[in-house]
Amino acid sequence: MEHQPAAYEFTEEQNLTIETLGKRMKFIGVLNIIFAVFMAIGGVFALWRFPGQAIVAFAEVALFGFMGAWNYRAAASFKLIVQTTGNDIVHLMDALQDLKKIYNLQYWLMIVVLVFVVIGILAAIFLVGSAASQYQS
Repeated sequence: MEHQPAAYEFTEEQNLTIETLGKRMKFIGVLNIIFAVFMAIGGVFALWRFPGQAIVAFAEVALFGFMGAWNYRAAASFKLIVQTTGNDIVHLMDALQDLKKIYNLQYWLMIVVLVFVVIGILAAIFLVGSAASQYQS
């Protein structure tokens, strides 16, 4: 026979914290999805006149859409922690998986931004240095 670990249940006070967090996350998730829809509409209208802006809009659609969906799903898992018994840890891990997706996305976006910032700084230094050397000649 396999030994099943005892099911963990959060206390009422912990459930209140989890419930409040879940409600806030659901609100943010829904707003992110609404923003993504508005950006998608703007991107469609921009396609013909401003294709560069349309590309940026669709990138924002993806960003806000994924973050909204993952926030909403994590919120649903937090809600299940409060509403059910016997599966708190399973629901917590589901919520953490969705939160991990959000932070993985933000992590890699920040890495890309930092790389571009460093490239921009190095390019500026190189351009200023080469311009200064031309004036000295």
